[in-house]
Amino acid sequence: MIFDASSEITVFAVAPGPERLQRLVSALSGPTPPTLADVLEEEGVFVDLTIGSDMGYYDSITVASHADLRHRVDDLVADAARRISAYELRLDDLATVPDFLRAMPELAGVVLDAP
Repeated sequence: MIFDASSEITVFAVAPGPERLQRLVSALSGPTPPTLADVLEEEGVFVDLTIGSDMGYYDSITVASHADLRHRVDDLVADAARRISAYELRLDDLATVPDFLRAMPELAGVVLDAP
């Protein structure tokens, strides 16, 4: 969801397959709220990312899994912080939309389709 003060995305990452998808949908749309542990089962991962835009709103990431993902998440957060810092140092050089689009792959850590 994209809002003025903050934006948020929630991801339920589960094993592939129609049966697992059906169990996830059933758990999330059932008559009683499920526990997160039941929704994730053994292999799933829950991620909630919030980006604060206005003053007083902060960024946060919540990760839940039966497996200990602490080191993997710590590495991802450190890499994201490094990319954001490098991007912020270049803000004065990003005067046009093409300049911004050229900076996005480095910020995102992925190759985008934009030229």
